Amino acid sequence: MRVLLKESLTAAERGLLVELLELSFDCRMESVSFLDELVLVVWVEHTDLGLCGAAAVEAQAGSHYLSKFAVAPSVRGDGVAKLMWDALCAEQDAFFWRARVSNPFGAWYRRRSDGSVEGEGWSVFWHGLHEAEVERAVGYAVARPADFVS
Repeated sequence: MRVLLKESLTAAERGLLVELLELSFDCRMESVSFLDELVLVVWVEHTDLGLCGAAAVEAQAGSHYLSKFAVAPSVRGDGVAKLMWDALCAEQDAFFWRARVSNPFGAWYRRRSDGSVEGEGWSVFWHGLHEAEVERAVGYAVARPADFVS
């Protein structure tokens, strides 16, 4: 597997990313407008399978927002998430993200975060944020519309 850091995506890569996200989350995207906000994508390619993992980062709320973190079902358990996480942390000193309270990967995120806040529907996590940045990040993450059609 190969990990690439991309600051922008071609039209074809955008399509592949949306396909991966919908496959990984098993539902359709509500909107793909997040594609216009990307500042970094950690892109993991498998020699035979193509794109099998991606972590998408946007500039939001005065920091970096990890808006998507997805691993193709066919390679789950193969270390793709760790590869992406290590590359993301090496590239980004500070970022925040959210996950539904019911997300089965919540414990995985919690172990890797510097802190978290659990709300009614979302848990918001952060890595490397200064204390003064947390409130703004949490406010943004909680108010952001859902990314997928329920």
